[in-house]
Amino acid sequence: MIKILLLAPRCYPVDGAEAIVNIKLLRALCEDGEFEIDLISRKNLSSIYPSDTLGSYGVNLHNVHLIENHGGFTLKVLYETILSAFIFKIAFPGCHWAVRALPIIKEWLKENHYDFVLTKSSPSFILGAYLKMKMGLKWVASWNDPYPESFYPSPYGKGKFHKPTFIESLQIRAMREADYHIFPSSALQNHMQAYLNIPTSICQIAPHVVFETNTLYLPARNINNTNVLRIIHSGNLAYPRNPLPFISAFYRLIKTSPKGSVHLTILGKIEEKDKNYIESITELDSYIDIVPAVEYKKSLELLAKHDMACIIEADCGEGGGVFLPTKVTDFMQIEKPIFAISPKGGVLEELYKEKSIGYFSDIHNEESIYKELVSILYDFQNGSLRKSHIPNSFRPNSIVNTYKQIAFLLSNI
Repeated sequence: MIKILLLAPRCYPVDGAEAIVNIKLLRALCEDGEFEIDLISRKNLSSIYPSDTLGSYGVNLHNVHLIENHGGFTLKVLYETILSAFIFKIAFPGCHWAVRALPIIKEWLKENHYDFVLTKSSPSFILGAYLKMKMGLKWVASWNDPYPESFYPSPYGKGKFHKPTFIESLQIRAMREADYHIFPSSALQNHMQAYLNIPTSICQIAPHVVFETNTLYLPARNINNTNVLRIIHSGNLAYPRNPLPFISAFYRLIKTSPKGSVHLTILGKIEEKDKNYIESITELDSYIDIVPAVEYKKSLELLAKHDMACIIEADCGEGGGVFLPTKVTDFMQIEKPIFAISPKGGVLEELYKEKSIGYFSDIHNEESIYKELVSILYDFQNGSLRKSHIPNSFRPNSIVNTYKQIAFLLSNI
């Protein structure tokens, strides 16, 4: 049995992309049967969370502790931030979660031996570094996005060659202490290696877990038996994402296609100016529905009622998108055809070239987006939409084997 202490501020309740990724990993490890996992996560009391139990996600853990967060900057948070500087030799916004988690960890360590500590997102990495240096635990750091956040590629951040601040230098120094680093893609690994200066020998690629198709989610065409191509964008479309090239191309598709042959649903956040643009054109507005974000499982049910899912990424610099969007793995999970609109040279174009994604256009090229929409409509009308496919490296068995391999390697350090 492989015993893991998982420190993941965003895991349960399942309230966003990071939590979705982590809960799927937990399910894969639990279903394998060779892992025993203790979890410390966070519950934000200022927000409304779904009432689903861990069991409803197929997760059965040995120990679970949720650190309650009331939100806002209080005197208690200030005290804990100062305490972090004394305990961990570093302090930054949000580090108080680590201070609250440490006593729980110390209690669990009295009764449990862990093969390794697995950290997910900030500020858990300072606990990983502390537990390794002070208590001799093996530490595996998993990064779903670049960290520190200022090292995000442009326009999200200042890029991988950004000169770190004093606090960021301390954060990077702590991050380097990990025995192994896990990244969801080679693009993100290469991006973070540029400033972490860690050897490839302690890096592992483990994409987000994608389970087999859930038969509860049937293709919309089989449910409604209509000839309307229903496209959905599920996720954040706020800056720095720019949906206008796609919306303009979609408008061209409306004008050049039989009336009523397509429809677009935008699920989630969109900038007010983009919403106003859509509403200002009556013909365009009648073909687009804008729907507020819904709870994760509801979003999958809504997704299943559409024929095509598209994802629009921001125009990232430094050679294309380094991100593996959570939504892409959701789309793959129910074999939904995917249209990725992304910078060239990124993770999504790589998946397109591998034929895991059926359709792709460069975010810069409206003409390319329009032509791909025309191709999608043609394929839909001929019953030949290209479904997404789950790469073997994304399947639970592959991910689980990666963690088993890491546990084996750590046991020999």
